[in-house]
Amino acid sequence: MHTSMIFMLALVTTIVLLAAARVVFTRPVIKEYETGLLYRNGRFRRRLGPGAYLLLRHWHLVRIIDLRKSFLTIPGQEVLSADNVAIKVSLAVAYRIGDPVAATHTVLDARESLYAQAQLALRNFVAESEVEKLLLRRNEAGKRLLDKVAPEAGKAGLEVSMVEIKDIMFPGELKNLFAASVRARNEGQAAIEKARAETAAMRNLANAVGLMENHPTLLTIRWIQALDGRAERTGHTVIVGAPAGVIPIREVRP
Repeated sequence: MHTSMIFMLALVTTIVLLAAARVVFTRPVIKEYETGLLYRNGRFRRRLGPGAYLLLRHWHLVRIIDLRKSFLTIPGQEVLSADNVAIKVSLAVAYRIGDPVAATHTVLDARESLYAQAQLALRNFVAESEVEKLLLRRNEAGKRLLDKVAPEAGKAGLEVSMVEIKDIMFPGELKNLFAASVRARNEGQAAIEKARAETAAMRNLANAVGLMENHPTLLTIRWIQALDGRAERTGHTVIVGAPAGVIPIREVRP
């Protein structure tokens, strides 16, 4: 009986101590792709690397930050271009938290801050660009937007690696007009290429005529080559006139 009481007392004491430890201590676990910001009595102390830590709950606070690359999508923003065309442009932004301390202490929400910066940069860029140039230079537009967004985002501890225009959307009637314009431009380009080819052929023909006028023998040789080609066809007999009469030059029978 005495032994049972001692065992029960020890068990109860252990449970109480474990419960007290859970109240007094905290054990944050930081993963490999994360970092921790340690605060003591409200003041930032240091960054914590991956691992498990045992800290006094009442005095310490750990804020865990994910360092992996993330993507931000800005849906279609209706913007008026430099040539007064209302279009909707959507944007994709790739970024990661490069400086967790700045990202936490500089702005209230780093992601929302990046969203606002990219949105404003997109509006300003489209307002300075004509629609046709924007369509033809989408890759260049992404680079210029990156140059505008990255420095401001860097102040908030973010590393922006990519800014790209996803979609450019037109109103229905305007879409048809642009499609017709593109089709007309392609047809015009095809007509120009055809005219260039015909001009080159005429130039070659004129050169050949001049060459044969200066060298009449070449015309005779070309004539004989043409006759030889026709003579090779099955079922044809090719003859040429000669001073002594009409005699067959070559005969090909089936």
